Amino acid sequence: MSAMVRRATLGFIAVCTVLAGPLTGAILKAPAWANQAVAQPVTDKDIRWRMPVRLHFDPNAGQLIGEALSHSGESLPLLITLPSLAETADPFDGYLDQSGGLVPVSREWLPDLPGVAAGWTVTIETPPGYSAVPYPGGTVQQSASGNLTTFEAQPLIARAPLIIGKFEMAEREANGVTLRTFFTKQNARLADSYLDAAGEAIASLSDRIGPYPYEAFSVVESPLPVGIGYPGFTLVSGRILPMPFMRGRSLWHEIAHVWWGNGVFVDYERGNWAEGFAAFFADYALAESAGKGLEHRYDWLLEYDALPGSADYPLRQFVTKSHGQSQAIGYGKAAMVLVMLRQKIGLKAFDAGVQRFWRVNKFKTASWTEIEAAFQAETPMPLGPFFQRWLDEPGALAANAADTDFLTFRSLAQNERIQTLRSLSSAAAVAIEALPGAPVSTDIGKLNAPDGLPVLVGSRAALQARVAKMPPTGVAAIWATQDKQGRNVIAIHAPDDRTLTGLVARSRHYGRWSWLVVQESGRPQRGRWEIGG
Repeated sequence: MSAMVRRATLGFIAVCTVLAGPLTGAILKAPAWANQAVAQPVTDKDIRWRMPVRLHFDPNAGQLIGEALSHSGESLPLLITLPSLAETADPFDGYLDQSGGLVPVSREWLPDLPGVAAGWTVTIETPPGYSAVPYPGGTVQQSASGNLTTFEAQPLIARAPLIIGKFEMAEREANGVTLRTFFTKQNARLADSYLDAAGEAIASLSDRIGPYPYEAFSVVESPLPVGIGYPGFTLVSGRILPMPFMRGRSLWHEIAHVWWGNGVFVDYERGNWAEGFAAFFADYALAESAGKGLEHRYDWLLEYDALPGSADYPLRQFVTKSHGQSQAIGYGKAAMVLVMLRQKIGLKAFDAGVQRFWRVNKFKTASWTEIEAAFQAETPMPLGPFFQRWLDEPGALAANAADTDFLTFRSLAQNERIQTLRSLSSAAAVAIEALPGAPVSTDIGKLNAPDGLPVLVGSRAALQARVAKMPPTGVAAIWATQDKQGRNVIAIHAPDDRTLTGLVARSRHYGRWSWLVVQESGRPQRGRWEIGG
């Protein structure tokens, strides 16, 4: 994607303005430390109430200090003190320190008017080296000096945290949407590739669903081990930003959530449909475009097939992913429902139903009920029994040898099952057995219990004598297989403790693969066993 990229190092002091109901003659005062250019009168021509607040970020004290300026005799002083990232028990409850910070909505860093869907503007002045991320991607203006940034947030949106960090910003316009990255100096070189990927994803999803609902989209680096989407931006762990999968399906998944979850909001009391929609429109769409749709459908069935019967429940009851088992229902099964629905009513009616659901429910809270209504409006076929079967009843269809393309949500036959590394990430406990050649420590960061998933650790020769399948050779390897007695096991060959723990941590990103081998160059090689092999 060809476009000019503007870069600027931003860094936090803010004047916020909430737009709500009418009030005459209020004045937005500029704080003494701010450039006087941010001061502006509010006259009778303004039919909305402007409630300004000024904030100052003190990285040394870990404080956000300020006050809401007086309106009709009201004054709302503000002092937010948060622990450092190293000290906090839950970083999503907020932290402030010299690295920056995350201030959640619950800390009320922005004035709130209950019952009012208010738009607001924020002007931010930053000390050298710090940036506050514009949220949620509205119009942005920057002063010539670079230390004042003003942005407008659109109304009728879910609120998100205030993000502060030591970022370099890259910016690009693509198809009417402003794309930005906020990366640390270490990862700033990745900006162009992320801007390319984000532009491609937004263009594709806009064609399928409807126009992108915000003015901008930002990818923001975080020190937290996260990948989480908000209206107009996504937070991504700095550790996984360089990984190729993050610029592919993972970024597409987070961008899909701008429509599904942050454009149409989820009625969690009636079930979370948004993860399945994001999986279908991002992960699965990419697989289909690459000619790997069958393989992706098989992965969903395989993931569900490993689910213990006691862990199954109706799809409508899914709220959030708490472990790998719930992902098999809320992501995979939900996406397969869309695959089957498309097969049932046809592509034309399906696409029309998607666009109707978006158009009717944009910036509203919706549930599976509204989804069913949107598709039903586009087809004469009665869809009630279909949705009742797949939303309100647990389970899958029986194995079906005729379904060679895996187009129905069904159980797998014994000869269709392969072992994958997902079994390790979803296991509640492991039973580790150290074989000859194992490192001194075989701790892999999971509960070790006799009834856990068997994990064999040792030399390649020792493992070859115990397991049914071996991956290609390398300096280290982790693979899912069976032992000679037919039990599903995880096998690990690693020369030392550090390699062992690093290999296990890396394998969490390769759950759909059967094996992961590290070559002498340090590069990973991955693969899957053949079905029936």
